[in-house]
Amino acid sequence: MTIGNVATLSTANKGHAAAAAWFFGASLFPVLVTVAGIRLLNGKGLIWGSAALALLVLDVVLYRQDFSSVQAVTSLVVKAVLVVLIINGLRGALALQTMDSKET
Repeated sequence: MTIGNVATLSTANKGHAAAAAWFFGASLFPVLVTVAGIRLLNGKGLIWGSAALALLVLDVVLYRQDFSSVQAVTSLVVKAVLVVLIINGLRGALALQTMDSKET
């Protein structure tokens, strides 16, 4: 299934504005998570990591799926793992900033 098919199925009967919003969000989320991951890897990504975490949590909370399909359950598991990884990265970045501030 291509991304066009997924977009068509997820925005069916919702209009062009909803389809445009879906494409906009679907294209920006990987960019945000990639930038946050790179910044967190360097220990400086508290803002980017927090934004990615907030967006991911909002996606899980607001986009309620019916859990009758394997795809929906898999999506929830992947998002939960991403939340745990981002939280761990935020903790690490905060610890590095705390250590740096104590040294000076």
